[in-house]
Amino acid sequence: MPLAPRPYDDELISSWQARVAARYSRRSADIEAWLGLDSPADNDFDPDLTSVWRWSRACRIRPAVVEALALSRNAAPLGYVRQSRWRGICPACLEGDRRNGRDQYLRRHWSRAETVACSIHPRSPPVLLSEMFHAMRLPV
Repeated sequence: MPLAPRPYDDELISSWQARVAARYSRRSADIEAWLGLDSPADNDFDPDLTSVWRWSRACRIRPAVVEALALSRNAAPLGYVRQSRWRGICPACLEGDRRNGRDQYLRRHWSRAETVACSIHPRSPPVLLSEMFHAMRLPV
């Protein structure tokens, strides 16, 4: 996939995979099927190495770059929220991405159990992904 975006240093694997899929007007699950993978829905914490290797190879980046995004490779004082629907996001950060012409992406530190506010926008309360999906009438 020559047009695959490169992952940001603080991005979640699932966020990067969603950005890659969106570049080709597909869902992550479509790309997983094309790659011959039957991976779990949440690759963020401890991804399958075969999945990491195939995604990396298809996107022409080193597997170590993708593997470094895994939450299990990055220590957090109180751990991580593993279920994506219970992770908070910062709408102000996402708007900043859009305003600056970047792809919007989910930051790794938003998955930390102790995160209650954005470190960049402390006055902007985090929104749970499940709340955002509900507001947009999407399945959680």
